[in-house]
Parts: sequence; structure tokens; C-alpha cells
Amino acid sequence: MKATNLIKPIVFSLLVFSAVALLAAAPPPPPPPGQPGDQPVPVGSGLVVLSALGIAFAAKKTYDFRKNLPSK
Repeated sequence: MKATNLIKPIVFSLLVFSAVALLAAAPPPPPPPGQPGDQPVPVGSGLVVLSALGIAFAAKKTYDFRKNLPSK
């Protein structure tokens, strides 16, 4: 079996499962009233940036791997 036939389903599965995992989390409950100092920290955009960087890194590694395969 060729390596490219194995890489495509793995990359596709990782993309689908990571997207589902990011969207499946429920939002936290609101803080009780009367406590102004307990504001939630926005981490959502940081997760998106980290995911995008991870996908770009995997795509670059896959591209380099396919580029270095011996041609027939």
C-alpha cells in the first residue's frame, strides 16, 4: 500500500474529529450575580489559532514527505 493512500484518510479524520471536538463543548454557566471580579477569560480565539497552526504544520510536513518520495 502506498504511503499517500494511508496519509489522506488519517489527515481527513484528524480534521473532522478536531472540528467536532471544538464545537461539542458546552459554554460555561454564568457567574453568580454580585461578583464583578469573576469574569471569564476568552480562550476561544487562542484555540482557533493553535488549531490553525497545527493544521498548517501537518500540511507542511505532508507536503515535504510527498515531495521527497521516489518517483516511478
